[in-house]
Amino acid sequence: MPGRLVHIPLWWFLVGIATAVLTPILTIYASVQISQRTIEANERSRAEVRVETGLRCCRLIGSQIDVYSEATTPVGKDAYQTWLTEYRIQGCTPERK
Repeated sequence: MPGRLVHIPLWWFLVGIATAVLTPILTIYASVQISQRTIEANERSRAEVRVETGLRCCRLIGSQIDVYSEATTPVGKDAYQTWLTEYRIQGCTPERK
């Protein structure tokens, strides 16, 4: 006895083919978009960390300059000049003299 033939409407066949073709394409597109957003967020985060690190460095150097600004010994004055030079190299503001 021959097997029964299953009849699938053309509409469901087209939906199945479209799903099989579009699903991987949309998945790849979504993963690329997610990757790009993650990269952009990481770049923004890195820039913020760089700025914060620079500010902390300037505050540290500024506090060292404040400590050695009233130095009376030659070693203290040399330390003051060294920290002042580092302050200028780092591009800290406001300008100190």
